[in-house]
Amino acid sequence: MAYFQPIDTAMDEEQVQLCRREKLRFLFHMYDSDSDGRITLDEYRNVVEELLSGNPHIEKDSARSIADGAMMEAASICVGQMEPDQVYEGITFDDFLKIWQGIDIETKMHVRFLNMETMALCH
Repeated sequence: MAYFQPIDTAMDEEQVQLCRREKLRFLFHMYDSDSDGRITLDEYRNVVEELLSGNPHIEKDSARSIADGAMMEAASICVGQMEPDQVYEGITFDDFLKIWQGIDIETKMHVRFLNMETMALCH
């Protein structure tokens, strides 16, 4: 659960960056189901399909199209212009860092925990 704790305001910039990297590594491993260091199209499709499976308005083909489009976007960010016969093997952790650059993961990926003093008041 430490990955979901808010950033401590007393942290210096180096500590904030380390915390960010740890959160992103945790998130990366959620997608990289075979732990080979690369998120493949099939792995990404599985995650997207699972996330969208509870929505009755989105069919499996639509979920696959969303995953395919996102993977194409990742390739364009990480590789740039690809040759027609070039195959994008998947997202490495370094690629993942590039994709998330500029996105405020520190405030989006956290859960506020009640401290124990507050919990005592609830009982």
